Amino acid sequence: MTVNIATDARFNPAQQQLVGYVAGAIVPACSEQGMLAANDSHILQDILNTADFDAINGFCEYVETVTQQTLGWAFVALNEEQKYQLAQHLAHSNAPDVRGFVSLVVQCYYRDPRVLAALELAARPAYPKGYEVVAGDWTLLETVKRRRAFFRAVDS
Repeated sequence: MTVNIATDARFNPAQQQLVGYVAGAIVPACSEQGMLAANDSHILQDILNTADFDAINGFCEYVETVTQQTLGWAFVALNEEQKYQLAQHLAHSNAPDVRGFVSLVVQCYYRDPRVLAALELAARPAYPKGYEVVAGDWTLLETVKRRRAFFRAVDS
């Protein structure tokens, strides 16, 4: 006879640890500005609740594969220096699994009321009230204008 224990957890502890570490590497805490890290327990729980099961599994599998190939160990066996090396490798990755995970982390981070309060923003949607922008203030577009072109020029 086998004994099965059911759980409500969508992700196993190893996956939760991996997600938490990488989320904290994406958005680390900043004590100077009073900003939380993305692996804060409430934000991490939001990430895990919001995440698509297959997307997180795909991300975890991708990270485990990269970890095995680059460091020769499973993620849970890495020390802090190796985890840092892994985070640096992922930071330069353009893999779809990584891009999707970064997007998820940022979305969950910036909808946390404590993060919005630290940024002195109201925890409300921008619409219908909107935010005040000075009419004719084109300086808001300076960062966009300085950005390198990311599109292919059309032949004429």
